[in-house]
Amino acid sequence: MAIIIAKNSANQDVAFIGPVSSYYEFTSNDFLRLTDDEWKNSYLLQSVRPNWTNIYLADNSGKVKSEGLKLLSDVKKMMSILKFQNHLLQHKIILIHLILQLLLALQFL
Repeated sequence: MAIIIAKNSANQDVAFIGPVSSYYEFTSNDFLRLTDDEWKNSYLLQSVRPNWTNIYLADNSGKVKSEGLKLLSDVKKMMSILKFQNHLLQHKIILIHLILQLLLALQFL
């Protein structure tokens, strides 16, 4: 993390805080411990930054790269999503029950 003080467009001092290190992922089948040089020379070009890093990355002009994944922190929104998922689950249970009744009815014809 770094704390940086810079002038904004109104020439006022503004403090910024955020991560300063790069983050990349590379998935392999077997664990192989690499030195920094081995990583840079062999895997860095094949690695990718996970989508969630976009919430704090900016492009060369200082604009946000993209939304990226975020934690759901709005309780009302979370409750709404859970209610909707529960509603879908209830409909699936009713549908399965109807299918079972139909299969039983067909078996006795």
